[in-house]
Amino acid sequence: MLRQAEIIIKSPGDGQADFVSMGTVDSGKLGYTISYDESEITGVPGSGTTIGVSEDMVTVTKTGELATTLVFEPGRDLSAVVVTPYGQLEGRLSTKKAAYTLQTGPEGESLLVELRYELIWAEQKLEHELNIECRMLS
Repeated sequence: MLRQAEIIIKSPGDGQADFVSMGTVDSGKLGYTISYDESEITGVPGSGTTIGVSEDMVTVTKTGELATTLVFEPGRDLSAVVVTPYGQLEGRLSTKKAAYTLQTGPEGESLLVELRYELIWAEQKLEHELNIECRMLS
C-alpha cells in the first residue's frame, strides 16, 4: 500500500543537520520501498532516491547527477562505484548492520531503518551510520 510519509534521515556523530523530505513508502510482500526527491539541502536538486528495505538487505538507488546503487547486506563486502560530474569513484562497502522495524504509537506508524557500514575509498576507512525514520501521514 502506497502511503505519503515524512522522511527524516539522521547521521549521528557527523555534525550535520538532519535531512527531512516528503516522500512515499510502499509496502509489499518482501518489505518496503521508500522514495523521495533530493533538494538544495543535499546539494543534488533534481535527483531522486529510492530505498528498498527487506529482512536482510537495504538497497539505495540514486538517480540524476550522482547516480549510484549501493547494496547494504550484513557480513558481505561489495565494490561500490559512485558516478560524479568529475568522474567515477571506486571503493568498497562493508555493511555492519542493516535492519528495520515498524512502530505504531500515539502519533501513528513509523518505519525505522538503521544502517551501519564502512566505506573504503583510496585506502581510507570511513565508519558511518544512517538512521531513517518514515512517519506515515496517510
